This record gives sequence, structure tokens and C-alpha cells, in this order.
Amino acid sequence: MEGVVISKVKPGSPAAIEGLRPSFLITGIALSLNNQKKIRTVAEFEEALKDLGEIKHIILIVLHQNFQRYYTIKMN
Repeated sequence: MEGVVISKVKPGSPAAIEGLRPSFLITGIALSLNNQKKIRTVAEFEEALKDLGEIKHIILIVLHQNFQRYYTIKMN
């Protein structure tokens, strides 16, 4: 499976509050309903984050224990 493995989650961060944990695999980012990007590498993840502009929330598409879940993360 392609994606970016989460290695650390800062306690108290928006990601931690939403339930993201180390070892989860980020496979995509949805910036809006019509703007979803597949994530295969750290470079692709970083590039997708650069495209945020004024967006205040993103949806991470995450695989963990063979289940795909969606996490809405508030961006600072």
C-alpha cells in the first residue's frame, strides 16, 4: 500500500485531538469534495499542504488496520 506513515503526533495538536496516531498510513488528502489528491510520498504530502491557500480544514484519508477512515483536521 502506498502512502505516508505517521511517525509522530504532537500531544494536544489538532491531529491528536482528532485521533491520528503513529503507524497510521495517509493515502490521500481532500481539500474539498472535488479536489482530492492521492498521497504516495512525503514530497506529495508536502506539496498538497502547500496548495491549501486559505483553506482552514483538510480531510486526511487514512488507512489503519485494513480500515479506511477520514479525519478532518483544522489547519492553523
